[in-house]
Amino acid sequence: LVFVHGFGASLEQYREQLPFFLEHHDTFAVDLLGLGMSDKPPDVTYSIDLWSDQLADFVTSIVGGPAIVIGNSIGSLCSITAAARSTAPIEGLVLLNCAGGMNSKLLLEEDWTPLLKLVIRPVLSLFDFVLTSPSTRELARSFFENTRSRENVNRTLQTVYLNQDRVDDELVEQILRPAKQDTAFDVFCKILSGPPGTYPAALLPAVQVPILVIWGSEDPWTPIKGPLGKYMVELAQQRGDVQMNVIPCGHCPHDDAPDEVNALISTWLKGNPKSPQSPP
Repeated sequence: LVFVHGFGASLEQYREQLPFFLEHHDTFAVDLLGLGMSDKPPDVTYSIDLWSDQLADFVTSIVGGPAIVIGNSIGSLCSITAAARSTAPIEGLVLLNCAGGMNSKLLLEEDWTPLLKLVIRPVLSLFDFVLTSPSTRELARSFFENTRSRENVNRTLQTVYLNQDRVDDELVEQILRPAKQDTAFDVFCKILSGPPGTYPAALLPAVQVPILVIWGSEDPWTPIKGPLGKYMVELAQQRGDVQMNVIPCGHCPHDDAPDEVNALISTWLKGNPKSPQSPP
């Protein structure tokens, strides 16, 4: 099993999965380049393709054999991209509130009205300018400093978690530590201004492995009634190898409702002939 985190998070957010699955599985977790406690080179072009290549190389070189990849948010999108485009031995996917893209530019790819896209496009262009232009660097840094403040991190987590008790000091520190590294600001700007990646609906037809989708019903970022949530529901209805479970939680089901997510993954693994024996 290989766990992949979302934007702003790290492998530490799988605090309830790693010890649970380690009892019965070879279990790995990876921090994507530029995120978590991985290196943060400022001169790299960050993208979903870069991270999916990293993930594919990790599965091939470090895991060294067939793997089930479990991702949250952009970690899900990286997992889908690696399964669709690489030769890594990925034999199953678990998608936890999959993201539609690396940043807000995904809105231009989703099935919104032409009028809404017309409004969004210049706003995104202005945001890109602020993040990338030397003349607005101090404004971008001010935005970053506010984003990584303890108060803002705590407030944002409370917005995306249904179970407020899970938003504890440990979780807040997990988010803050990587953001304090020297080149975190440069990486932040590059990720938010970079290409969004290929939309999941364009990739999933090429992914012919069993897929478990777990979606938090109260996710404000990728809502179940939004374009991607609706697509996933329809995909599960059309494909016998795709299982969809909607549970009461927010954008990070694995940490918001860990017992339920662990049970769903364990049950699915038992029914997947390509997976090893799962915990009882």
